[in-house]
Amino acid sequence: MIVVADLASGTPSAASSSRSSRIGPRRRRSLRPRPELLEDRLVLATTGPFYFQAELAATPPPQNAALAGSVAISQDGLTIAATSDSRVGDPGPGSVTVFTKQDGVWAGEAVLAPPELEGGPWHTDTVAMSADGDRLVFAISTESVRGPLVMSVYDRSGGEWTSTQTITIPDSGFHRALAMSGDGRVIAVGLPSGGSEDPNARGLVRTFEESGGTWSSTAELRFPEESRGDGMGTSVSLSGDGRTLAVGVRNPPDASGSVLLFEDGDAGWGLASRIGTSERYWDGPKTALSADGDHLLVGGVQIDEDVQRVYSRAFAYARDESGWVAEGAFVGVEEDAGGLPLALAIDADGTRAVIGVDGRGFIPGSAFVYARTGSNWGRIDELADPEAFVGSRFGASVAIGGGSVVVGDPTKDNPAGGGAAFVFREPQGFEVVTDPVDQLGRPLSTVTFTAAAGGAEGITAQWQVSADGGATWTDVPQARGLSLAVVPTLADSGKQYRAVFTDGGGATVVSRAATLTVAEATPLITIEVSDDHVFFYEPMTITVRLHSDGSTPRVPDGGAVEVGMQLFKQTVRVYNGVATLTIPANVFRPGIYTITATYDGAADPVFGSGFGYTTQVIQKAFVKVETQPLATRPVVGRPVDLSAIISQVEPDLLDGTGPTGYALFYGLGDGLGAAFLERPPHPPVLPSTVTYTATFTRPGDYAVVVYYAGDDWNEPLASGNFFITVDPAPTSIQLDPSGTQYADYGEAVFYTVTVTTDDLRPAPGFVSVRSPFYTGPGEFALDAQGRARIPIQGLPAGGRSVTFTYTDPDGLHASREITAAIGVYKAPTTVTLETARPSVAEGDMALVTATVRYASSDFAPASGFVELYVGSRLTGRYALGPGGRVSVPTYYLAAWSYTLTAVFVESGNLQGSVSNQVVQQVTPRPAPPTEAATAVAVWSTASPIRAGQALEFVAQVGGVVGGSGSPRPTSGLVRFYLGLKPIAERPIDADGRATLAARFDAPGEYLITAVFLGGGGFPTGQSNHLRQLVLADPIPASGGPSGQAAPPSPRRDQSLAAAEMRRTAFATARAERLARLALRRPPALRSARP
Repeated sequence: MIVVADLASGTPSAASSSRSSRIGPRRRRSLRPRPELLEDRLVLATTGPFYFQAELAATPPPQNAALAGSVAISQDGLTIAATSDSRVGDPGPGSVTVFTKQDGVWAGEAVLAPPELEGGPWHTDTVAMSADGDRLVFAISTESVRGPLVMSVYDRSGGEWTSTQTITIPDSGFHRALAMSGDGRVIAVGLPSGGSEDPNARGLVRTFEESGGTWSSTAELRFPEESRGDGMGTSVSLSGDGRTLAVGVRNPPDASGSVLLFEDGDAGWGLASRIGTSERYWDGPKTALSADGDHLLVGGVQIDEDVQRVYSRAFAYARDESGWVAEGAFVGVEEDAGGLPLALAIDADGTRAVIGVDGRGFIPGSAFVYARTGSNWGRIDELADPEAFVGSRFGASVAIGGGSVVVGDPTKDNPAGGGAAFVFREPQGFEVVTDPVDQLGRPLSTVTFTAAAGGAEGITAQWQVSADGGATWTDVPQARGLSLAVVPTLADSGKQYRAVFTDGGGATVVSRAATLTVAEATPLITIEVSDDHVFFYEPMTITVRLHSDGSTPRVPDGGAVEVGMQLFKQTVRVYNGVATLTIPANVFRPGIYTITATYDGAADPVFGSGFGYTTQVIQKAFVKVETQPLATRPVVGRPVDLSAIISQVEPDLLDGTGPTGYALFYGLGDGLGAAFLERPPHPPVLPSTVTYTATFTRPGDYAVVVYYAGDDWNEPLASGNFFITVDPAPTSIQLDPSGTQYADYGEAVFYTVTVTTDDLRPAPGFVSVRSPFYTGPGEFALDAQGRARIPIQGLPAGGRSVTFTYTDPDGLHASREITAAIGVYKAPTTVTLETARPSVAEGDMALVTATVRYASSDFAPASGFVELYVGSRLTGRYALGPGGRVSVPTYYLAAWSYTLTAVFVESGNLQGSVSNQVVQQVTPRPAPPTEAATAVAVWSTASPIRAGQALEFVAQVGGVVGGSGSPRPTSGLVRFYLGLKPIAERPIDADGRATLAARFDAPGEYLITAVFLGGGGFPTGQSNHLRQLVLADPIPASGGPSGQAAPPSPRRDQSLAAAEMRRTAFATARAERLARLALRRPPALRSARP
């Protein structure tokens, strides 16, 4: 809901929200532009009355300059200002470029730089301009929330721009907004974060006025009610006289978004009206105010809380005698912009509005132009850049004035963003909208002039040419299109071209005259040498080739080329674009030379003069370096002579050019030293020799390289690798004790390692320990006697070996190693079993803890598994935790005295052991008071049975087993449990019985329980726990019946049978299933239904 409140009368008026009041028919909601519109943008720059006029950009477009991130235009549409950030590598804050239209052509007039600033980095954010275009202000800010805002004011006089004042606002915060009144006397600055790091700080707007050439602060405006984080100042707009101010407020306390209208009266600025919305703004609200202050645009990205989506929306408002009235939402913005940020602009009289859609991701930007008729707004054009890449920000900024629309794209020219401002023109009657521009051409190269006119029907064009400076004009035959292609010669230079447009009524308009300048073709000169690398003792041939620059198919012919190489100069005739020159051998010393070729072009009617050059290397002579064998095998610390012979590869060269200078000797990449060459004076064919005496400080294999550094006549060269071996000082190693040692796992054994040199002196260095299972320190330093005492601990059980290796960190002594054998036994263990509660009631939990220790538990706690037995029945296997301890929660089904035992299972390093026995006393639990329950009894047809033998379980519900006369249910279900797991449900027959057929395939002792689920007026009930014994071997024959078990017999017989069942079960198997059941809660303590 949009609410327009006139604060003067205090009577709010309601206008429909963006979803219910629209200018035109309702359109489909969309978060992205429709595909057909995207395709149109790739074909046409406009779809209505606007004509593309110019693309304004820096030359060449710099990366990251982001030109036109903010734009402004004068009211007559002849002056445009566009901001830009710094170029790459430029620490400055950027600038503002001013473009003007003169004689129908747009051109850059000035680049306005801000004052010298410290700190940074700085950014030129926004620009605003007066209506006459002679004054502008732009804002510069840092990335810091506490950074200052610097505003530079410039005035134009006689085409010259001068900085008149710099205004600084400290601690301005983020997202600043800027506006200037049409008369250029008022500036408004929005500071939505209030210059504070606190996200809940109140926003504000500051105003400045110019008086007597000086700007001063006049007001500081805040939201009328106390609020936190209101975002006031998100946008600001001023009327032409600077007396009406529109301020965007993102988060007002009493609405989801708001625009405040202030008036500057005799008492200063006061709040006059407030426009609010029920939906919160994610970006915005943006504002734009007409020059008369009677028409207002409001828009941005709103969040619809009902569907949790974002939409771009724009609204129009008009002011009359009663206050501000909503004219509705702009049709198509929500659908075509989706949730993309908007830029707004309105012309001086409020009849044209421009809405820019800032492209993001895979959606290019665009701009929409709307026209107002009365209070109705309708879209008349869509502007786009047909060459925009995906995600370009065409539409990030917009401005309108004098029938021209400016659309900024700070990413134009490259994805990094050079930036450009696009100018579109709506004809104000029949007029030329695009004038031809002056062209510079080459002979026989096509030059194209372009012009366009609009504002009338049936327009035709006729191009004309003038050869006398515009005194007389002649129609160009067949030139009736919007462009004219000319293939000029030198004689066409200076001609002028224009287009004459005629509409359907016979009226004509004429474009400006564009001048064609035709310059001589410039020859392209390349220089080729017979060899890129010519030796000083070889001749060389230089070939100069002259090519056309593409403006003519001819090549230079008949002229002369002067070839130069230092002091050497020679002129050569050119034949069919080629000149050739040969220079004999031994003219130039080795070195790098620049060869130049200069074409005079004096006798060439098509080509002017030209120049070319290349670099030529005069190569030195190649040499060979041959290392010589050593006389003796080198040893660490002893000097040895390294020598090589160096000679020229090419024989019989000039005397005095043999190798001289010095050579460097390298071993393993390290410089060993240098020595001068010894060269015999005569004859020149004799080689030079070089010798260096080296002392090696480290033993090992060396790749020795001799590098000849070269001289004025000979190239440097390195020899191949010359491999030598330097022997280290020998050593010996001893181990005490030398035989095999034995220990339990975890127990330490000690060795003394002694290392001596060949003359029995203690060796320096350290001994390292290596074994697949050794985890102790890796190195032990030798003491002054060359000894190290080394403990070995933690090897796993078994026969193990440990290798001790001696190393001299200085590399002066040979490494040695020795291996020791160790027998490691499994360590004996003890198990301690404890219960936290020696006596518990039926169904209660008792925590049982088993602790395993061995002699070296402090070195490494025991690990492995403990088996817990109740009597002789295994209940489970449990892994030991930290400290060699495991705790197991146990539950007991029936009252009894249970004997618990823990068995530690033998592991790879530890022996197995059995704990002490713990008696766990389980007492009967008093029955809690419950509601009446139905009696249930369960028995089996045979027990014990063999594995695989079939049997039945019978559950009797109600009455006495085998009796009659007691009431019992005749319908309902009985659920049978195996331990705690429900296995089947069976219906009750007319006798109150339910029967379950079963078979057990594994021997063991199983616990069966029957639960009556209730029904027929009888409550639920639970049976006794029946123990069913299953044997692995056949059951011995007995004299009694085998078909079924009789109802419960006297107590003595039952006890004997139960004892026999337990004895047989323990002898046949360890029933792990029953053990798991015994550790859980019995069914009687759980709900009868799942």
